[in-house]
Amino acid sequence: MQVAFVVCLFILALQVTYISFFLLAFLKKRNEIELQPQAVSVIVCAHDEEKNLKELVPLLLQQDHPLFEVIIVEDRCNDGTFDYLLEETKKDARLKMVRVVQKPDHIQGKKFGLTLGIKAAQYDWVLLTDADCRPLGTDWVKSMSKKFTAETQIVLGFSSYERRPGLLNSFIRFETLLTALQYMGLKANQPITSIYVDRVFIGSCTNSRIEDIRAA
Repeated sequence: MQVAFVVCLFILALQVTYISFFLLAFLKKRNEIELQPQAVSVIVCAHDEEKNLKELVPLLLQQDHPLFEVIIVEDRCNDGTFDYLLEETKKDARLKMVRVVQKPDHIQGKKFGLTLGIKAAQYDWVLLTDADCRPLGTDWVKSMSKKFTAETQIVLGFSSYERRPGLLNSFIRFETLLTALQYMGLKANQPITSIYVDRVFIGSCTNSRIEDIRAA
C-alpha cells in the first residue's frame, strides 16, 4: 500500500514538473516585433451545424479586423444550414457560402469541403476553425494574423474546452492542455505519438498560406 502511494506521488510530481516547465516557457516574455494584421479568409466546414453556426457566424463577423472574409462550407447538410446561410450572406458581403452537393469517393468529406473553401478564398492567409468552436473575443482574427510573416508557414492556435462543472470536464480540459503543449513544442520531422508525419492535410484550427497548402 505504501509503495503504491509513493509511486502515485512520484507520478504526480512528474506531471506537475512537466506542466510547470511548459507553462514557464510560454509565460516567459519575448521581444517580439509587433506586426501589422494581415488580410485573412476564415474558413469553416460544417455538416448539419445549423445551431452552432447561428452562434458562431455572428461572432466571426463581429471580429475587430480591418480586412477579412468568412467562408462557410455547407457540406451536404440535412438541416436548415443552407437556408440560414443563404439569408445571412445577403446581409453581409464578408460572409460567403460554398456548397458541397456531392463528394468524390476517393477523399474524406471534410478534407474535400475544406479544399473547396480554400479555393474560394480571396486572401493569401486562411484561418481555419470548426462550427462548434467559439472565439474568446473580437480580437481573435487580429491576434492570429499578427503572427503571419513571410517566414511563417503554419500558425497553431489552442482551442480549450469550455469550463463546466464535473470531474470529467476537468480531466478533458487538462488532457487537452497537455496535448496542445506537446504539439506546440514539435520540431520539423519530429514524430507525433510515435508516428512519423511526412505529409499532412491542413485541418481545423490550423492556419496557413494558400500557396503552402496547394504545394503540400
